[in-house]
Amino acid sequence: MILKAKWLVPVTSKIIEDGAVYILNGKIADFGRAEEITSKHPRAKLKDFGEAVILPGLINAHTHLELSLFKGKLPKGDFANWLKALVGKLPSLTEEKLLNSTQSGILRLIRSGVTTVGDISSTGFSISELAKSGLRAKCFVEAITLSESFDLDTFYNNLKHFISKTRKTRVEIGISPHTIYTVEQKSLRKLAALARKLN
Repeated sequence: MILKAKWLVPVTSKIIEDGAVYILNGKIADFGRAEEITSKHPRAKLKDFGEAVILPGLINAHTHLELSLFKGKLPKGDFANWLKALVGKLPSLTEEKLLNSTQSGILRLIRSGVTTVGDISSTGFSISELAKSGLRAKCFVEAITLSESFDLDTFYNNLKHFISKTRKTRVEIGISPHTIYTVEQKSLRKLAALARKLN
């Protein structure tokens, strides 16, 4: 298949006016000026996007899809006030709200041209939605170890469960210690060892 558009942005080289990309077996096999690509691959099906831009999919390296529903609903400016407002809203998150929030966040990513995402999840709820979305994702399960409810063994078992749910998908699982002020040094070492153990 050949994808053609007014502009092709390879990123690693100059922008090509009237450009095209030749795709073979789901991978980019050739690109350049449309005239050149169509003559080199005359049997390929052509899809012309007209006055458009073809560029590599975007990467959003830090999202919290489970919290998408709070977009525009938290105070701007001071980080401490913003965080306090966010923490105050967390208890209101039902399973239905988590699902709607995650789905809405994924839809926004897709509409904006994102093809790869790094998502930080405190519940693991976004993992199955990302697996269904077709996006390539690294879902980092968040660890906040200052909480009395944090248990490394439970965290480890949850990780193994999430890893088993994402086999044969485009989603990989990672670990995200929240911050240096919510994860003490001893726990950071344990989480790093766990990350190495689970590759």
